[in-house]
Amino acid sequence: IMKHLYKLFTVLLLLSTSASFSQCIDVDWINPSPQGNDHSGMQVVSDDTVYLVGRGRTFMKTYDGGVTWTRTIIPDIEPVDVSFVTPQLGYVSGFNGNYGKVYKTTDGGTSWAEMLTTPGPQQTFYQVQFVNADTGFAAGYPGSLVYKTTDGGNTWVSKNTGASGANTWIYAMQFVTPQKGFAMIANEQIAMTTDGGDTWTKQNLLAGMTITSMHFGDSLNGYIL
Repeated sequence: IMKHLYKLFTVLLLLSTSASFSQCIDVDWINPSPQGNDHSGMQVVSDDTVYLVGRGRTFMKTYDGGVTWTRTIIPDIEPVDVSFVTPQLGYVSGFNGNYGKVYKTTDGGTSWAEMLTTPGPQQTFYQVQFVNADTGFAAGYPGSLVYKTTDGGNTWVSKNTGASGANTWIYAMQFVTPQKGFAMIANEQIAMTTDGGDTWTKQNLLAGMTITSMHFGDSLNGYIL
């Protein structure tokens, strides 16, 4: 009898807890489908337009604030960052387990073309940003280089931020204009350029700081976290 009473008490307790939880927290799933892979990069263009990339070579987009999503597969890479200039023209960066790559779409993500590959193996592009249809930047691991294009990704040139130290790599980058940009470097440095990446000014951060992200609202005001 005691065994049956214990089971009944357990069921009632679970039901009571579940009811209390549902009353306290209102959970509203925006997108439980079409997939459940982790996302690593996001670009919010407006209240309605959002682009996502992530594991499983996933690219997703919504034009209605997340009510519906369209998903396509990017060939060859696991994308980690995304940058769209128009609803049709966009770029993603990532790696394929050996080389870093940048891909381009001109049809809203339906198809993709490879535009840039890292010069050596065991390298990746963590960051990609296009400030207009022609000018864009890519950076990543390892090293202190920022790659720049002025012809929509057809050709690229490397720009050295001058960062130094062990395990140097660029894990955050933002250009607020085609000329002015910022790069967060893993060994506690931030670099700024005012001439499109040709020259950089570096500033050391406080020793031991762990910086995970950076955002500039305009050319003068920014935040690191």
